[in-house]
Amino acid sequence: MLVRSLAAAAVLAAVSSGIAYAATTSGTPFTVQVTVTAGCNIDTGSPTGTINFGSVAGTATAPSDVSGNMVVTCTNTTPYNIYFTSANTVTGNTNRIMVNSAESIGYQIRQGTTPIGNTAGTGYSGTGSGAQQTTAINFHINSWSPVTPGTYTDTVTMHVDF
Repeated sequence: MLVRSLAAAAVLAAVSSGIAYAATTSGTPFTVQVTVTAGCNIDTGSPTGTINFGSVAGTATAPSDVSGNMVVTCTNTTPYNIYFTSANTVTGNTNRIMVNSAESIGYQIRQGTTPIGNTAGTGYSGTGSGAQQTTAINFHINSWSPVTPGTYTDTVTMHVDF
């Protein structure tokens, strides 16, 4: 009787401690899922406000380049292309103009010495890392000739396709 009581106590102890189970039942398998889509953001630090070449005498040589940055954050491994559209006429997809009445001064937006285009697929290409990526650019006057004094402008918008 003592042996039977000890055996019953051991079984009860095992069952109550979670070690032994008398039966198992399973439900229908299910899936846990998230779909990650490609994405890019133009971040603070990209050209905003006014890119200003300063005041330059019309008889002087063209002003020096002005530098800036393109700053984007794109999903890891996502290919992207950055380009800039201009309010004024663009010739050859990269030669932009700042205008004052009927006169103009030609310029380019460049990454290094390579002009960045004005349409999708003709700009600067990169691949996202999931972190903020900064690429230096410069604004280069490429057509400088005597013009009437005044302020010459263009309105530019940065785009990123991915």
